Amino acid sequence: TNNQVEKDFENINQMAEKGKIRRAVCVDEIISEIFTVLLRHDYNNVMLIGGNSSGKTTIARHIANLIVERNVPLKLKNRMLINIDILKKYANLVADPKTYPHLIKTIFNADKLNKYIFLIDNIGDNLLYFDYRRVMEICTLSTDIPLICTSSESYFNKFSASTPNLAA
Repeated sequence: TNNQVEKDFENINQMAEKGKIRRAVCVDEIISEIFTVLLRHDYNNVMLIGGNSSGKTTIARHIANLIVERNVPLKLKNRMLINIDILKKYANLVADPKTYPHLIKTIFNADKLNKYIFLIDNIGDNLLYFDYRRVMEICTLSTDIPLICTSSESYFNKFSASTPNLAA
């Protein structure tokens, strides 16, 4: 059930409600761009790329603060930010990263996806399970699943050097 799944993954909204999420400051423009992308019907995946300790995760998790405060666009007000690491938790079910969106739909019950925003933090950590290039493809697929991914510049640069449309 979705309640069990929500227990299996990190519900960042609950942490925000308890005041456990650090606030991101001076990032209004970035947050506005994230909302714009998340509200698209297609290609609504966000990729936050930066150096180590540059604030990527803080910005992504700060969205939970804004949801709890109801300081988000109307279509996002009832969303739950969930930190998922399906590649580690369900690696045996994911033979090909292109099946990842389908797996998310299956695990989280496709008809209830409109209540979530998914976060894959430090996507480079998934190198233990897949070629980084293939994992990054997940974040650039056209999908109806709102997804925020974070990546270090070093991992992203390795990937984007061989993928010209991402390097631009």
